[in-house]
Amino acid sequence: MSRTLKNYLPALAAFFFLFLIGCKDDKPDSIPSPTPSPNPVFKLEKVSGDNQVGFPGQPLANPIKIKLLNQAGAPDANKFVDFIVASGNGSLSTSKIITDQNGEAEVTWVLGMAASTQSVKAYILDANNQPVSSTVAEFTAKFKAVTVAGGNGIGSSTNQLNYPGSVFVDANGNVFVADTDNHRIQKWAPGQTSGVTVAGGNGAGSGANQLDFPLGVFVDANGNIFVADFNNHRIQKWVPGQTSGVTVAGGNGSGFAANQLNYPVSVFVDTNGNIFIADYFNDRIQKWAPGATMGVTVAGGNGDGFAPNQLSAPNSVFVDKNGNIFVADTDNHRIQKWASGATSGVTVAGGNGSGFAANQLNTPASVFVDANGNIFIADYNNDRIQKWAPGAGTGVTVAGGKGTGTAPDQVSRPSSVFVDANGNIFVADTFNHRIQKWLP
Repeated sequence: MSRTLKNYLPALAAFFFLFLIGCKDDKPDSIPSPTPSPNPVFKLEKVSGDNQVGFPGQPLANPIKIKLLNQAGAPDANKFVDFIVASGNGSLSTSKIITDQNGEAEVTWVLGMAASTQSVKAYILDANNQPVSSTVAEFTAKFKAVTVAGGNGIGSSTNQLNYPGSVFVDANGNVFVADTDNHRIQKWAPGQTSGVTVAGGNGAGSGANQLDFPLGVFVDANGNIFVADFNNHRIQKWVPGQTSGVTVAGGNGSGFAANQLNYPVSVFVDTNGNIFIADYFNDRIQKWAPGATMGVTVAGGNGDGFAPNQLSAPNSVFVDKNGNIFVADTDNHRIQKWASGATSGVTVAGGNGSGFAANQLNTPASVFVDANGNIFIADYNNDRIQKWAPGAGTGVTVAGGKGTGTAPDQVSRPSSVFVDANGNIFVADTFNHRIQKWLP
């Protein structure tokens, strides 16, 4: 350092000290943080692909697509958009993609196996290729089919089923299952992984606390459980909380008399308490009034045959609000509708021989009619559930139909179908020892 500058240092130091002292009163209470540069104002719009249903390990039917709009609301092309799997362990066809001339970008989404509800988010990327968190578009998807009871292999544990023959769902979403080879009725509360026994479960037998190969279950508005007790030729009623049932139809041995049943397979109870029974080997539908000691024939009963006044091995009965009786006329491969008081039925589904075509059925095992008159059929040997609109000449597949198997999109010998008020379809997937719920 030069000697001259050194001589001036004390004076310069004093000057700066006085300057700082003079400025002390003007100092703000805190030094303001620098204001970051605002990110460009963009908007992401969902174009398509939200709220889909699909199957794990399979791509959704439609890609998920967004549109990027600039500050003026016009489509913004040639901008990066980042797609990420936000929940679930699914995969995307790509993660970063450039918007096209319409400001749009799309990816294919393959659902993961981990969760029934999954999501993907789309972000705008800033100049540093980082997501702008204030602008996000989120897409969700659900499994088309989920297991709501069983599905843990064949067995008698509380989380297992053994060739379930029938399913019924009450207004609270409780799933009741005729767990046929376990000789019990199981109740699965919504979201539970195990069921509880509400009827039977004391081994195969004819005691009041026993069932023998129960094939049908129905629960009335009061929670009373009605069971088609197949090998005991009777219908049992179990009051909620009771450990034994009472016989309300049949129970007089196998036979064709009015007070007898011959291997009942299905039971339906109307709002007046009348009990309708698919009397399998008698080829008829019987109606037992409340408290009656014998039934009356309301469909079939004219021997095994294909004529309009006959049935052949009826497997299921359903009664609509108008009193029309729908029958799964199993060995005739058709669904018959009998108006109240009629002596003959009319074919409303199938009836074109056994087959896989849209106008055919193959051993229909169950029938359900929703509030709009749509007919749902457990098409047993075709491994599918068919839906026939009122008056239609063909049906459409709403569950299964992809061959027998254990995959989520398959069913194996479905023996029962139930549709709740929200349109969810419950299937007794018999050979898979599970109850499947299919979303609309």
